[in-house]
Amino acid sequence: MNMDECIWNYIHLTNDAIMANHEWKGKLDILNIVLLGLPNDLPEQGEKYKLHRMLNALFSLGLTSDERIDILENEYSIPARTEFREELNAMCNLSQGILERGIEQGESRGELKKAKETALKLYKKGWDLSDIAELLNYSKEVISGWLDLS
Repeated sequence: MNMDECIWNYIHLTNDAIMANHEWKGKLDILNIVLLGLPNDLPEQGEKYKLHRMLNALFSLGLTSDERIDILENEYSIPARTEFREELNAMCNLSQGILERGIEQGESRGELKKAKETALKLYKKGWDLSDIAELLNYSKEVISGWLDLS
């Protein structure tokens, strides 16, 4: 392509807030992402929140499968055939299972952290490793590892 003049263009992306505003920390001179934030509660019905409401209906943990299907059928004219209902139920059960496992892991980590803190406090007060291990129901080797005594 022939040009009659020297050209130097700087083309870059900008952060155009379509709904609300979030201070984007990424570089705006390279392609990034579209950021959609879904609230915990189902957004109100209407054109402004149409996309958010549909995504929230699909992914919210606070809705039953029947509530999801009702929203998708009545508001978005998405027919919920048997296969679709089964897949939606599977997706809902999967996300619920992931949430429950996450809660269990968090509780387990909290208990482990508390046990380690207790072991350290007791050790500093002069308790014997055997007594600490018996009290906390862990082996002496585990307690020793926590206290970095190996």
